[in-house]
Amino acid sequence: MAEHRTDLPGRGPDAADGDSAARELDAIATALAHDLRAPLRAIDGFSRILLADHAGTLPEATERYLALVRDAGTELADLLDGLVDIVRMSQVPLDLGPRSPGVLAAELVEAVLAPRAVGRDVTWVIGDVPGCRADQALLRRLLEELLDNALKFTSGQASARIELGWDVDAGAYFVRDDGIGVDGELPEQAFAIFGRLQSREAFAGTGAGLAIAARIAARHGGRVWGRGTPGGGLTVWFTIA
Repeated sequence: MAEHRTDLPGRGPDAADGDSAARELDAIATALAHDLRAPLRAIDGFSRILLADHAGTLPEATERYLALVRDAGTELADLLDGLVDIVRMSQVPLDLGPRSPGVLAAELVEAVLAPRAVGRDVTWVIGDVPGCRADQALLRRLLEELLDNALKFTSGQASARIELGWDVDAGAYFVRDDGIGVDGELPEQAFAIFGRLQSREAFAGTGAGLAIAARIAARHGGRVWGRGTPGGGLTVWFTIA
């Protein structure tokens, strides 16, 4: 069997085990993305049909319960998307090359983040940050997750300031906001899968953003950490080695 071949240079049992694990993770990601969505679509579809076909005739409590079923299905679908993203972040081959985080961040703000902040007074500050060697798509995703988190955690304010900069002392990039903040250092839980900083009721989303960012940094030999103050904002640093 292929897993036991020894005639390939640089390949042995450990490499074979790694290939097997990669295939297993890919199978899991495929199941999450496709197979598990079928029952979710059925739950949502039949709930919607019941609400539409019996509008005005169902007891108020029944309509509320069906609405809750649909909301739960949507939440579970979002969680599945987050899991798929995390699995695939660890599997996609790296296309390493010279990249400009500042340019990527500016493009993200213009094309993706500013449209999400329509009607808000958000000041975006993209500092003069050094380049790095990274995978373009993954670096872009890391920046989007951190900048979007900052946008989210300043959403209750009349105005906000979100900055991408370079910390010379730490030798690290940072994303800083002036939002609700946290009390001290970000705990390890914040970087776990769905390790939410705030409740889902307070802020929408799966809580996978920091986990995805941390895994992307780790794949580049770097790391992510953060510190904040309650009501005084949050700074998240990251390195790309």
